[in-house]
Amino acid sequence: MRQKVPVFPCRINGGPQNVKSGTIGRDKIRISGKEGEGMFRRLNDALPELLLGILIYGIVIQVTGVWFAEDRLRYSSGLWIGIATAMGMAYHIARIIAETIDSMDAQKARARIIAKGILRYAAVVAVFMVTLYFGLGNLVTLFIGVMGLKISAYLQPALHKLKIRVTGKGGVSSDKTNIIEREVKM
Repeated sequence: MRQKVPVFPCRINGGPQNVKSGTIGRDKIRISGKEGEGMFRRLNDALPELLLGILIYGIVIQVTGVWFAEDRLRYSSGLWIGIATAMGMAYHIARIIAETIDSMDAQKARARIIAKGILRYAAVVAVFMVTLYFGLGNLVTLFIGVMGLKISAYLQPALHKLKIRVTGKGGVSSDKTNIIEREVKM
């Protein structure tokens, strides 16, 4: 069942921001008559660019740092466990924001976002503990990999502008991507 609702009715800290009507269904989000493309695009229009930024960050750190590491295997495995964790966190943030905006009032949405944020960081601590216990990788590079989420959030507007130049397509305005960027940058 699809219903006409405001797409982004509130900020995380409450209050209206850039209210624009659109159709939100369980499977797809349609903004201004255009259906979303792909699983990630259905959640948030900034998510594919955010994931691409995390991946590029991981490649740059891998290529530059692996030559200076004593244990290259643990350096690489720690880094890519961190990159995978960062990508999972980005997906989780986008999913929770889409779910809370779709189905809840502002007070419940705020409580849900806080609870899921705590759960997300508990999962990151669990990843660190499992990596430490089983010796799966270097904890420092795992942390550097997780920081890819933060770096990518700051670089996402630049990636978006680059994408517009390369593809020639306008895309979504940066006001709509501010919700996920604020959550990631916190």
